[in-house]
Amino acid sequence: MLNSVRDEMLKTIYATHLYLERLVQEAPDGDLLQETEELLEALWYEYSRRDERARLQLDDLTFTARCLPADHPRTPVFSLRPYNLAGEQNWALLENIALLEAMYSRNHQPDRSQQDAHNDQPRKRRRMAGSPNRLHLKLLSGDSSVQLTALQLLPFLSKEKELTLDEIKESMADLMKCITAKQGTVASWAMLACSR
Repeated sequence: MLNSVRDEMLKTIYATHLYLERLVQEAPDGDLLQETEELLEALWYEYSRRDERARLQLDDLTFTARCLPADHPRTPVFSLRPYNLAGEQNWALLENIALLEAMYSRNHQPDRSQQDAHNDQPRKRRRMAGSPNRLHLKLLSGDSSVQLTALQLLPFLSKEKELTLDEIKESMADLMKCITAKQGTVASWAMLACSR
């Protein structure tokens, strides 16, 4: 029953993500964006707390796309191994998190010029540093399960969002630290994320 509910939830998020993004863009207040962030945190938490065997595994992937149909689940680096029912749900969850993360980062940009125009005293102006890079914070997490989720998410996210040069530099610096991790799974996923 829980798997069926989870599958339906993932299908609904995937089917409505464009509609949701439009609603977020048109919302005058940031409530819907805040709720999207809360949903993202719940999805991150649920996936990160899974046992390692219940996550997307390297064995679930194939690195050749020659014999796969054009609509087969894929990132620019790898594809889901065909007829892999166990990996499909994990793939769908990571893809949905990537869609929501990309949507969140596109819409969470404070309007500096508007805030600066309303400020009468430039000396007392608050510094607006933009939104912190959520993925960067997750990659630096001391929790290896959160870090592994971030590494698995990077190839999915790079498919959904074109990274800026600064984001690429920041991610590469983070990935270099992860490649030397003592855990083989973390190092392997870091190398896959670097290849993208």
